[in-house]
Amino acid sequence: MSFENQIILTVIDKLIIGFIILLLALFINRSLEKFKISILRQSKIKDIKFEKLSLIIEAIWNCNSALNEMVANFAKKEARGGFEGLTDIMKEDIKYKNQLQQLYLDSASKYSESISLLQKKINSSYFWIGKDLSEKAKKIASINYNYVLAIVNKSIELIKDIETLIREFEDLAINYIEKK
Repeated sequence: MSFENQIILTVIDKLIIGFIILLLALFINRSLEKFKISILRQSKIKDIKFEKLSLIIEAIWNCNSALNEMVANFAKKEARGGFEGLTDIMKEDIKYKNQLQQLYLDSASKYSESISLLQKKINSSYFWIGKDLSEKAKKIASINYNYVLAIVNKSIELIKDIETLIREFEDLAINYIEKK
């Protein structure tokens, strides 16, 4: 083999090795890019899951807050004061009672809206947060809602009994005052 043939063979050999290294580098680069995209996608998915869970947790706390407000307004609506000046109280009581009734109705509406919003957020986030978390969140919403229905229904029964007793007491108090 002549010197020229050896040089040509060496150049061809180096070109082939260079070409193989180039292909290997391209393959490694593609693999690294796919890996990088996969990591970014997973990171984005985790961010979306975190965001969805945060929205649901916020909605749960909003429901809890609305529930507390509704119960407080319900209690205010049903509470009665003392009998310092019975005639004045009875006149003012109707206006005040109507204001408290409206506060209660507003808070009940707010509570209902917060439950609906929670359920919508749960349904729209099902894919991102999975079956277990969705079912737990739905259970919280359901228990919260059923709890309030039970309180309100039982309270309405008790309130009717209490209102009857209060009216009887007021009638007796008016009769007592008129006799004096």
